[in-house]
Amino acid sequence: MKNSDIFTENSCLTKVFKNIAKRKKFKIFLIFYSSVVDSGQFSCYYSVTVYFKVVKMFFLTGEYNHQLDAKNRIRIPSKMKKELGEKYYFAKGTDRCLFVFPEEIAREQFAKIEEVKISDAEKRRGIRAFTKSFVLAEEDNQGRVVLPANLREFAGIKKDIVFCGVGNRAEIWAKEVFDEYFADDDSNYNEYFDSLGI
Repeated sequence: MKNSDIFTENSCLTKVFKNIAKRKKFKIFLIFYSSVVDSGQFSCYYSVTVYFKVVKMFFLTGEYNHQLDAKNRIRIPSKMKKELGEKYYFAKGTDRCLFVFPEEIAREQFAKIEEVKISDAEKRRGIRAFTKSFVLAEEDNQGRVVLPANLREFAGIKKDIVFCGVGNRAEIWAKEVFDEYFADDDSNYNEYFDSLGI
């Protein structure tokens, strides 16, 4: 086996690094660079330089009940705030919830969007609907942030809300919508869990 084969996509060493990343809860990106050495009389040799980029794995979990105050402000639960960091974004989500993205995850979403062809009319519409809903959360000196009117209306939020952790993002639900959506959560839990394939 050539040296350049050591870190191919399916090589044993690459699989080892990926397994470590899963266990340690962070991602490892391997970037490969090969150079050819011309020895004159002998076969060419390949050298591989491996660079590691460690990316934080977010761990947003749990369920928290909260209420809008009289000025339509919310306070992110402290455990979630620690994961979201100092800079995070609100956006329209699915199933009538709102997404709350840490800045790093928001940038990842936009990077994926950049790969979509402008000529794809269906996805173009989705991009516009999604990206125009993004709002940078701006906290006051007491850690409160106003939930914009258009997002409150989209999610049907009047007063009572539920924060829900979903791994790399948080979600905000109107309590009434949340309760209806998860009404059969306990009775069908095994089916929902098995669908994850984990």
